[in-house]
Amino acid sequence: MPTISVIVPVYKAEKYIESCVSSILAQTYGDFELILVDDGSPDRSGESCDALAATDTRIRVIHKENGGAATARNAGLDAAKGDFIAFIDGDDCVHPQYLEFLLALQQKTDADFAMCYYDFFTEEGEWFAGEPQTEYALLDGTEMLANFAEHCRKVSLISLCMKLFKKEIFDGLRIPEGFIEEDSMSLPHILERAEKIARSEAKLYHWRITPGSVTRSGLTEKSFAYIEVSRYQAEFFAERGSVQADHFRKEFLMRVLKYYYKVEAEKPELMAALKPYIKTCRKLFPRYIRAKGLCIREKIAYTLFLLSPKIARRFYMQVYGGDEV
Repeated sequence: MPTISVIVPVYKAEKYIESCVSSILAQTYGDFELILVDDGSPDRSGESCDALAATDTRIRVIHKENGGAATARNAGLDAAKGDFIAFIDGDDCVHPQYLEFLLALQQKTDADFAMCYYDFFTEEGEWFAGEPQTEYALLDGTEMLANFAEHCRKVSLISLCMKLFKKEIFDGLRIPEGFIEEDSMSLPHILERAEKIARSEAKLYHWRITPGSVTRSGLTEKSFAYIEVSRYQAEFFAERGSVQADHFRKEFLMRVLKYYYKVEAEKPELMAALKPYIKTCRKLFPRYIRAKGLCIREKIAYTLFLLSPKIARRFYMQVYGGDEV
């Protein structure tokens, strides 16, 4: 059996999948299986996966109907045979020592998962890398969960990529399906099971910035996924009696309000897509408006918003000053 199972969800990645797989096959640590999950991609990604599998016996390909990245990753988890799990996105690449470094860090510390940092690169080959950091730190999963509202702003923590997990973490646990930002929704569940985390800021994961990515495409319907993330996390922590639930309740209300005025000003054609979130806001409002830490101006702004968005605009500007979401 392989030591590591590398799971790569593939969707509309025919331009990138070969370079992604090449970076994985070039690893200095070779005891791994590579599971490519074709998530019903409408382009030639599936054919590319099959062609790549013919070049190396470590590659397995799963073809499935389109269901989103979470379903593809879960299909990979179901098929994985390794003792450790690594997720890599199909349009990204990794450093040749990526697996060797993370495995050595995990074995040195006996961490439930080891993680590294990332840098950016574009289709034109332009890199956005900071100064490399090679030291590592041991983190306590219980503490990180208790302070998740603070830690969740760090992309390197939230992403399921850039990590090497003990497979047992996923015993009886799968990635929440039906969401766009499933990474953010997975990590609280993982931290519940992770007593020890080894973190290095060595930049070994290369994150490709594509024209269609949420971080580069401005305001789109996908942007509203962050509203759902706040709701999901509010309910997660409320079920566990954590005071952090109030943080994410506040964040949910704030994001609904800000996206409304942002859509109204910049892309009114997206208002129909935003309406289901406003409907959810009305449903949750009686509970969420009682969140500790909401000032009186915020409560007025949110209450007026559900009564009349036009009247609430003045309070919105006073509270937030029209800042970015």
